[in-house]
This record gives sequence, structure tokens and C-alpha cells, in this order.
Amino acid sequence: MIRTLLNTLFIQTQGAYLHLEQDTLKVEVEKKLKLQVPLNHLEGIAVFGNVLLSPYLIHRCAKDGRNVVWFGINGNFKASLTGPVSGNVLLRKAQYSFAEDLVKSFGLACQFTTGKIQSARYVLQRAFRDYGDEKFKSAASGLQALLNRLLTANSVDNVRGIEGAAATMYFSVFPLMLRNSEFSFNGREKRPPRDPVNALLSFSYTLLASECK
Repeated sequence: MIRTLLNTLFIQTQGAYLHLEQDTLKVEVEKKLKLQVPLNHLEGIAVFGNVLLSPYLIHRCAKDGRNVVWFGINGNFKASLTGPVSGNVLLRKAQYSFAEDLVKSFGLACQFTTGKIQSARYVLQRAFRDYGDEKFKSAASGLQALLNRLLTANSVDNVRGIEGAAATMYFSVFPLMLRNSEFSFNGREKRPPRDPVNALLSFSYTLLASECK
């Protein structure tokens, strides 16, 4: 499968070969051209399994700062391309000092967890408006209560506990949002994911993590 989503090119066809001709990226399978696209139209390339990239294409992506991510054939992350890196050493020092400072790291943990729970609550509120199931409303209220608890949290471990409770609450009603009868969800399973929904969730998280550098 060859598909472009949000300016990222996904290549799943085994044996595909990607190379550059001038400023055009070409995808060949068994020496037959399957796709060509101007390289400047792409922000990233994701390849799965046995997919080859020419050295010149890799060098060009590194130079341009374009993301290239390699996955196993089943979607497990393998590697990502990083070009020349320039950074502010003072910024790095500040980041490490935050990690070592319990007060500052606790404040960041609260902010991150607040954002995560708020996002989950918005999703459930929208689901309630769309489907009218009171379970969504109840879970959204429960998440609001956990947000209130965050205001009085006094340790990182306390924040972790609130985050875990929020995840449990969210995923307890998550199956109600699946409107395709071919998909079932009996709880979050990560290592390994044991059903299509968990596999898609883990794969989405992998794609997201590959963008975080």
C-alpha cells in the first residue's frame, strides 16, 4: 500500500524502492513506477518492512530536516532519521535542571496531566452530544472531578495515580464510541496489543512518538 496522509508518505508495499530524480521522489515496485511526487510536497516519509530508500534520498531528507521513520512490517518502531542538529546549550541545561528539580518537575507533571485529562473530557462531551448516552456524561463528570483533585495533588506519584484513574475512566466508555460492529474493545492492552483496536491505538502512539524529538 502506498498512501499520502497529511503530507506524510506511507509505504507498506514490500520490495518498494524510493529514490530521487531531480526534486521528484519516485516509488518503484519491481522496477515499475507506482508514484511520483515533488519532494517539497512532503513533510515526512514512513516506511514499513522491506522498503528501500536510495542513499541520495536519505541524504536530501536529512539536509532538509524532513522526517524519515522506519517501522517493522507489523508497525513497531525501528529508527528515525536525524539530520544536522543545532541547539542552545543553555536551553538543554535548563531542561536537565527542571528534570532534577522536584518542585519544577512536579509542576510540569501537573500541567501535562491536566492537558491530557481535559482532552479526554472534551472527547467524551462531544460523544455525549453526538450519541446522547448518559455514560459519556457521567464519565466526563468523573474526569472533571479528577481535574479538581489535581489542584490539591502534592507529589508526582499522586499525579500518576490521578492520570491512571482518568485513563481507566476514559477507556471504560471508549467501546461505546466504536460504531463499527467489526471492532470490539475489552480494555487497553499494550504489550502486545491483542485486538485490532488496541493495535491501532498502539500504532497511533508510535507515529506520534516518532514525531517527538
